[in-house]
Amino acid sequence: MGHRYRVNAVSVADLGYLFSPPPRSRAIGTLTWTFQKRHEGRCDVEACVPTIEGTFLQLTFPKQRPWAVSLAMIGNSVPLRRVCVNGHQQKVPGPCHMHTYIPATGEEAAVALAEFPICPLHVPARAVPYREMLAAFATLSGVDLAGLQWKDPPDLEGGPDEH
Repeated sequence: MGHRYRVNAVSVADLGYLFSPPPRSRAIGTLTWTFQKRHEGRCDVEACVPTIEGTFLQLTFPKQRPWAVSLAMIGNSVPLRRVCVNGHQQKVPGPCHMHTYIPATGEEAAVALAEFPICPLHVPARAVPYREMLAAFATLSGVDLAGLQWKDPPDLEGGPDEH
């Protein structure tokens, strides 16, 4: 049986340093949005660990279910940390859970998150606290958002949809 993600893409020590407070990595530039099957917001991250390359934060949600939000921190082509809001996880109770990459196996550990911005099911996109979710996720991932220029998803801006 294969591994879910590449084994040892990041060392245990580097992952621990990356996620431990205070935030040492920093978001740079503007949050940019694209749409294919899902809305995807992405911003580059300057990781505090030089061995972790191509790092970015990602926030995604389907147009038809804007309350089903996924956030990820990708580095070295693997999801180092993910948070799912109103997603399904059989082994973890509650509306919100977090996955963290395990270098030795290439798998993920999942835990429930008791304190994270959430929203009820079946609300319009305008009622979903995307900005607060990204800020909370950045804190969990050791990323300082001071250098990020926030941009609302296209559906919230009142302008034409980008799809």
